[in-house]
Amino acid sequence: MNIETNPPSQVYKTLPPDYQAIYSLDLKQNVRIAMILNMVVLFMFFVWGYFFIQISLILRSTAWLGGQTFLAETDLIDVLIVFVFMVILHEGVHGLFFWLFTGERPKFGFKLLYAYAAAPDRYIPRTKYTWIGLSPLVLISIVCIAIIPWLPSHLLPSLILLLTVNAAGSMGDAFIILVTLSLPKDVLVQDLGDEFIIYGKSS
Repeated sequence: MNIETNPPSQVYKTLPPDYQAIYSLDLKQNVRIAMILNMVVLFMFFVWGYFFIQISLILRSTAWLGGQTFLAETDLIDVLIVFVFMVILHEGVHGLFFWLFTGERPKFGFKLLYAYAAAPDRYIPRTKYTWIGLSPLVLISIVCIAIIPWLPSHLLPSLILLLTVNAAGSMGDAFIILVTLSLPKDVLVQDLGDEFIIYGKSS
């Protein structure tokens, strides 16, 4: 009997016969978890906002004369533009990593409270899915923080808002990653956009 001791490294087009579903989360059906995640996102908005403001104070203290805050310098139109741009950028990064790991164009969608990129016909190993899930938080944060010292001062509030919204919006991704990390290393993840199914080896 062939027993695989190492976690799978390839993305599967067909679920291996020795795998079965061991966890699923459907945000359309599980309203309670969806509401909890939204509350976490709202709370983390203020946490991340404070964090990125402190980073900007270290990198650009002269841009914050008079103790101004980024909210005081950002009007509603700016907020809407930043939010729309962030959603496109965030899901675009997800989509890029889906494409890198699966070799096929991902599926994009938009629901009332969230947008998503997905690869519904692929079964993705945990390590690769971790990269996919955390890529917007890591890459967008690194790039935006890196340009803070050279960004024109009047654009700094919008950049911090983008950083904050992106990081807070990544908490749903982080939740799924935490779930996968609590399971055996050889799990496979099927991302349907608004539903996640995790498969593990049969006993």
